Amino acid sequence: MRPLLSGVIAAALGTVLAACFLAALEVGHRRYAALTAPLTDRLKILYPAGFWLLDLVHYKYNSTFDRRRRREAAVLNGPQFAEYHFRVFYAQVVSLWLALLPLTLLGFALTGEVMVLAVGAVAMALVWAKYDGDIKKEINARSEQFIRDFPEVLSKMTLLVNAGMIVREAWSQVANSGDSAIYQEMRRAEDEMRNGVSQTDAILDFGNRSLNPKVKKFSSTLTQNLSKGSADVVDFLLTQARLNWAERKEHVKQKGAKASNRLIIPIVLMLVGILIMIVVPLMSGM
Repeated sequence: MRPLLSGVIAAALGTVLAACFLAALEVGHRRYAALTAPLTDRLKILYPAGFWLLDLVHYKYNSTFDRRRRREAAVLNGPQFAEYHFRVFYAQVVSLWLALLPLTLLGFALTGEVMVLAVGAVAMALVWAKYDGDIKKEINARSEQFIRDFPEVLSKMTLLVNAGMIVREAWSQVANSGDSAIYQEMRRAEDEMRNGVSQTDAILDFGNRSLNPKVKKFSSTLTQNLSKGSADVVDFLLTQARLNWAERKEHVKQKGAKASNRLIIPIVLMLVGILIMIVVPLMSGM
């Protein structure tokens, strides 16, 4: 009797939640269609439901995780689009959760298998992992670009400042000498300086936007040395350039070692396959 009762409850709850999801989609499309229109995701037709529910419960978007994710959105998409992409992330996750929950309950009601509930819970966890992982991949790719280009930026800065150019002019020259993420952020800092932001604050903001601890530490230490004089800045840049070129070489070695380790598994599988091809005919002929 208990399994039957639990199945009835699951069916009733699943039906109610499915109806609520369809209603949320209908209302959401009327109110939030403009927010999902720019997205290229195939599942974007579901996302208005998430926007609607988050607004319905008056979610504050103010937890520690939310603040960190908002900063990441500002770095990846620019400050003018940060809030939009930040809220899209939540709408994506919540919408798919809303779709999966009634399906899981109805599946359990039809089969009576607890495993269906476990699969549904795993699917919901995977939804979060997928969208959160996509953002982390973008951040890691950006960090890799910074690690790759940072020593080159330092070398250029060192040469120009050592030749007598002031830091602000050297910064401008270097910022316009490339197109990768670090050069784009340097140009953004340059624009801030032109618009009245102090050199110190612009360089510190550059370090914070990098999301890279080494670059952040460099920008902080550089601003401290700027107040001491040009001689200290030159010595600091020379030291940093040497250190970062050495670190870049070590980083390349580590990546090479990781790539080699990844090749071991397919090589072992090929050897096992070859051994099977040789041993099986020998054993069958005995």
